[in-house]
Amino acid sequence: MKKFIAIVLTLVMALAFAACGGEKVIERDDEKTTGGATDSAKAFVFVYNNVDVPILAKADEVMPKLGEPTSKFEAASCAFGELDTTYTYPGIEIGTYQEKGIEYISYVLLKDDSVETPEGLYIGAEAAKVAELYGEPTSKTDNSVTYLTSNMKLVIFLEDEAVSNIQYFNIVLD
Repeated sequence: MKKFIAIVLTLVMALAFAACGGEKVIERDDEKTTGGATDSAKAFVFVYNNVDVPILAKADEVMPKLGEPTSKFEAASCAFGELDTTYTYPGIEIGTYQEKGIEYISYVLLKDDSVETPEGLYIGAEAAKVAELYGEPTSKTDNSVTYLTSNMKLVIFLEDEAVSNIQYFNIVLD
């Protein structure tokens, strides 16, 4: 049941990022930083089947290396421009958006404990492992910790002293 709730929460958050509104994507310029950023833009890169999946990378440079997804969903985008696509692979979901005809990776969601971050964090790991692997977060709440870089954030959700969800997101501004 907890996994179902985590998946529903993940989907709701993903839809919130794709919802219509006055949001825009931060420019893909590694030299620019955002207030509160703690590391370089390449600080957190998810790796799936030995393939780096960096946030804001051109999808055509990454997605073919991952193989065929188990499912793919496309929808018109009102947040980022042209088209949002969700690719599902075993254990993960990758979201993309199009801007001026180019598809970019906007998020990666870890869905279960069959995958882990390059640092070794997985869903179900003890909450204490987060600080051990990642250090002091940029921000935290009662149920999440966030690590912010110049163009992305890593959000780790906690429930009952364990990791319940791991998400890599492109940063959006109001």
